[in-house]
Amino acid sequence: MTVPREDWSGPRPLALGTPVAALAVLAIVLAAVLVLALWREVDIPALVAAHYVDLMAGALPVQVESSDAGDLAPALAQRGLAFTPRIASLEPEFTLLGGGTHSLSDRPAAFWYYRNPRSDMVLAEAFTASLADLGRPAEVRDEPPLRLHVFRKTTQTIVFWQEDGEVYAVTSTFPGERAVALARRLAAPAEPQE
Repeated sequence: MTVPREDWSGPRPLALGTPVAALAVLAIVLAAVLVLALWREVDIPALVAAHYVDLMAGALPVQVESSDAGDLAPALAQRGLAFTPRIASLEPEFTLLGGGTHSLSDRPAAFWYYRNPRSDMVLAEAFTASLADLGRPAEVRDEPPLRLHVFRKTTQTIVFWQEDGEVYAVTSTFPGERAVALARRLAAPAEPQE
């Protein structure tokens, strides 16, 4: 006589109702968090830092060659800017090479750069904005003539200041105090001409 074998696994209940709904809600929340984390707006200091990397890689070419700040500023303004950038000299340590225009966070921006005999580069930019658009700086320098907002991105020091409706930025890989000193020179009011 054969003894019937029992089915040890038996019927299994299906997951329905509350557990499925909770899992679906959790999946939607996680997907939303992931999208928000990846889809945030890039901040202006990060874009300026990227421009310096582009400069060093040769991807930010001179559009207007000039070592004369008085000639370069109006030439850049004629390239679609709503302002004429104030370009200062860093002679004798640095030579102005020229500059161009590009877009910075959907705003027209001017850029120009300098090089010293050791091939150290300094990038300057100007664009219509306010310092509040930049976010929180690493530090603020309140010594006259202008308030400087200092940001640090990896090996770069980026110094911003406000002049009328424009924000100016200077980016370099110099140690912090040297970068701030260069920014002060560029931000200083123009010498009155006699």
